[in-house]
Amino acid sequence: MRLMCLPIAQRAKLVELEQQVRGHVAVIDRFYAVIGPRNWIVHDELPMSLLEAIGDMAADDAERQLIGYYQDPENLERLTRRLSHPELRVRSPLIERARAEFLAGRHNTCVLLLLGVMDGFVNDVDASRRRGLHARDPDEMVAWDSVVGHHLGLARAHASFTKTFKKTSTAEVRELYRHGIVHGMLVSYDNEYVGAKAWNRLCAVRDWATSMRKAAEPPKPQPSFMETIRKIDHNRRTREALDEWAPSEVAAGANGFDSDPVVVASRAYLDGWTKGNYGAMGALVAQFMAEDTPGRTAGMVRETLGEEHLTGYELQRVFHTAAAVAIVNVVLRIGAEEIEGAMRWIRHGVDGMAAAPNEPGRWGLMSWTKWALIHERRAE
Repeated sequence: MRLMCLPIAQRAKLVELEQQVRGHVAVIDRFYAVIGPRNWIVHDELPMSLLEAIGDMAADDAERQLIGYYQDPENLERLTRRLSHPELRVRSPLIERARAEFLAGRHNTCVLLLLGVMDGFVNDVDASRRRGLHARDPDEMVAWDSVVGHHLGLARAHASFTKTFKKTSTAEVRELYRHGIVHGMLVSYDNEYVGAKAWNRLCAVRDWATSMRKAAEPPKPQPSFMETIRKIDHNRRTREALDEWAPSEVAAGANGFDSDPVVVASRAYLDGWTKGNYGAMGALVAQFMAEDTPGRTAGMVRETLGEEHLTGYELQRVFHTAAAVAIVNVVLRIGAEEIEGAMRWIRHGVDGMAAAPNEPGRWGLMSWTKWALIHERRAE
């Protein structure tokens, strides 16, 4: 009856939304029908277009497609940026090392690093119980308001994670058998299947932890019909803005280079570095990489770069590679040394998450250390 009270146009939007939800559920069901038995998990960061494609493939081809998604450096960087729980941020050096090892094809090192990250993360995120992921029963890994809560999702795959191995095996494995890997019983797991599944599982566990936190929060008032309509309209405008956006590249000296907001922010950061103005530098660090206060962020920058004296720099080129991602190539002069680097920026909102072109946001620097600048340039 309440639906009938809405204008016809708004009723049509709600019907369309319901159809979209039903369609998404069908896509996820097809994904699990194809490669769910191989213990892959749908998590919130997997794009619907990828899930749709996998649902129409044979299992071997679908698995290769999903592995390729994690092997894409840009996809993997975006996934690691979204691992924003405080208990994961404190483990960011391990996650970044795992990312480098995975992209370099050293899957065994990546897997061991991520298994440690997952165990420690789950232990910390559920402080009342203090048990790592390996000590959890499958029924504890149910997430009621997340796609990982699918009956063929995280809880089902967790059984293979904790499976016990008592004899050494040299046969190649393609499952994330945590017990056999950590205890040295399975020795042939250095392959892209297990490496990609480690990233897949980490993202799924992150979604589970998010669900746990939401369940502990007081219930929020249900949105009104008009609030729902406004949300649908905002999503429509976001899609349109993303469809209109296109990658771009501008070299130093070309029209628009000096006025590009990312170039302006890069100059501000590097000028602050040359002057030892760590407060100005800290204000430009991406929110999810910053400390909880501006003063602590400035202290973090000072501690990391205080001994690295930037005497000059040259900005060379800006690449807008995604709607909320840009890279500025730069040559740094640190003492008598000239270093090629790349400054990776993300445009984020007040929540620290990437902002669409139609949303308010600011550019925050991700690669703010000397090592990160060098690594970004080498990774191009």
